[in-house]
Amino acid sequence: MNKTKNFEIEKKRLLDFASHPEETVDVLTYMRQNSLAGGHTLSKRREDAYQRILCITHERFGSPDVLAKMNAIHLITFVGKCPHLFNRFSMIDSTHLSDFLKQSESDEFGKEINYLLSQIESAKTLSRNDTTKTQIFSSIC
Repeated sequence: MNKTKNFEIEKKRLLDFASHPEETVDVLTYMRQNSLAGGHTLSKRREDAYQRILCITHERFGSPDVLAKMNAIHLITFVGKCPHLFNRFSMIDSTHLSDFLKQSESDEFGKEINYLLSQIESAKTLSRNDTTKTQIFSSIC
């Protein structure tokens, strides 16, 4: 395992996104609906992650760092295919978040966090486009 980079920018991007509950729910909802519309069934693990993020968002308990960490874990679980990322985020102690951001990570971690961020960005873009299309269609009708 080559631990040469800390991926601090990527970690901050994920935690920053996950610290905005409404946007996190919007993106996950889009991903979920898109998956179901494509004829896929969601695994229990993915559906549980989706339901948990909805509950956390509505309860709004804890500090912003705790909320961001929990939302990030649920995003990672929902998207899947990121075991290194899941393991590292599961071990975060939110009181030592700055230490986590500066720690070196494996190349696998880097690949997985970039994969997850690209999935989030794609869903954000596509969900905005769908909203725009719906708004345009509604205004025409």
